[in-house]
Amino acid sequence: MATMSILLIDNYDSYTYNLAELIHLVCNAQPIIVRNDEYASWHELRAAHPSIHAVVISPGPGSPYQHADFGLCAAAYSAGLPVLGVCLGHQGLALAFGAKVSRAKTVMHGRISSISHTGEGIFENLPSPIDAVRYHSLVVEEPTLPACLRVTARTFDGIVMGLQHTSLPLHGVQFHPESICSHYGAEIMRNFLKRTDVGRRVGDGVAEASWRSSDVRLPRDGARQPSIHLETH
Repeated sequence: MATMSILLIDNYDSYTYNLAELIHLVCNAQPIIVRNDEYASWHELRAAHPSIHAVVISPGPGSPYQHADFGLCAAAYSAGLPVLGVCLGHQGLALAFGAKVSRAKTVMHGRISSISHTGEGIFENLPSPIDAVRYHSLVVEEPTLPACLRVTARTFDGIVMGLQHTSLPLHGVQFHPESICSHYGAEIMRNFLKRTDVGRRVGDGVAEASWRSSDVRLPRDGARQPSIHLETH
């Protein structure tokens, strides 16, 4: 792809490095990385970064119900930009449109699952099922999803693994496409970025081999712990 300006919102998670590397692999541009509490408002963020083509929301500790855990991410879904939410970002997409997020019956920490998908949107032209890493203790309650959000991926036991808005370029995945143990992560990211205005115009590109995740500059204070206990309702 030609030069794209991708905003990556970091929810104080180590997987942010992996996401940054994956974005660069696909579009040959280092993303703009901001912490979820780095700006007081979305307006302030856009004033600092006016030329954003798409937003990727990272995983993170805590709950999408809590502003201290999700911060600026909540405003991204109404900003008029393509958004891909990963893990916590996926849960935030559901919550933004009125669905409920609750504790999972089984906590998944670094486990690989077989995930079936519909072949649409970010899963276009991918085989089904695919293997992907899961690392979460919260899940989207499918019965509470509004008509505007369509389930695009599930585990064999029916846990929602992918969401897509029916008319807006908003997508979410509960699993971690950026993990080295997940299959087709680059293809998923490419499918997402191809749906931006710039991506539709310029097509695919190749990353520079010299770029590494160590090039990403994050604040030095490390990962943050959840502000409160995870949401239970």
